[in-house]
This record gives sequence, structure tokens and C-alpha cells, in this order.
Amino acid sequence: MNGKTMDGRVTDLEKLAESLAPLPARMEAVESRLGTVETRLGTVETQIVQLRGEMRVEFSAIRREAADARNEQRGESAATKGKLRGDMAAIKSELRGDMAAMKSELRGDMAAMKSELRGDMAAMKGEMRGDMAAMKGELRDDIATLGREVAALILGSEHRTQILLEDYLGKRRAIDEGSPGV
Repeated sequence: MNGKTMDGRVTDLEKLAESLAPLPARMEAVESRLGTVETRLGTVETQIVQLRGEMRVEFSAIRREAADARNEQRGESAATKGKLRGDMAAIKSELRGDMAAMKSELRGDMAAMKSELRGDMAAMKGEMRGDMAAMKGELRDDIATLGREVAALILGSEHRTQILLEDYLGKRRAIDEGSPGV
């Protein structure tokens, strides 16, 4: 067959059988260890199932707490918003009242100032008319005085001009007549 004798083949099989002899003991050890692993795996599986249950309960509790906190925050926010609106409405109303009072007071002050101003203006108008009448009289007197002074100057000027003209004409005649004494 392939060149080995039957004895060689038997010897090979015996060696193989001898090498496989410890196999059942090793298999028992593996099975024993496998049983331990299965037991431990069952324990781990139980623990994982318990952990899942606990985590589910804890996550539900966290979700409830978060929802409660959100609801509480919304309630507080709504209460704060309502209080703020009420405060703003009160301030607005108070401000409108203050503005109306100030407007009324301002109108009264303006009416009083208007009346006082009219009185002052009427008094000033009367004073100005009196001052203007006095100034008008003084101005007329000054104009009349100036008129007289100008008339006197003109008359004096005419008189001097006439003298100068006669002197000039006299000298001119003397020059025309050839008189050396001039």
C-alpha cells in the first residue's frame, strides 16, 4: 500500500492510542471547567438581568425627577411672569397718574407764567410808551435847537461868504484895473 508493513502500521496506531489515553481525563477536566464557566456565566447573566432592571428603575426615576424639575421650573417661571406683569402694570398705572399730575401742575404753572408775562409786558409797554413820548419831546427840542443853530450858522456863513465875495471881487477889480497895491 504505501510501503509500510502491517506491523509498522499497528505500531503507529498503538502510539496514537497511547497519546490519546490521557484525552478522557483531559476531557473530564475541560467538562468540569466548562461546568464552572457555565455556572459563572449563569451568575453573570443573572447579574446583567438584575443590572438592567435596576438601571431601568433608576433611569425612570431620573426621568421623573427631570420632568418634576421642569414642571416646577415652569410653575415658578409662570408665577414670576405673572408677578412681573402685575408689577409692571402697577408701575405703569402709577407712572400715568404721576404724569397726569405733572401735566396738570405744569399747565397751572404755565397759565400763571402767561398771566404774569402779560402783566409784565403791559407794564413794559406803558413804560416804553412813556419813555418814547419823553424821547420824542427831547428829540423835537434837540431838532429845533439844531435847526436854529444850523440857521445861525448858515446866516453867519452867508455873511462871511458875502464879505469874502466882496473882498474877492474888490481884489479882482483892482487886478483888472492894474493897480499894483493889491
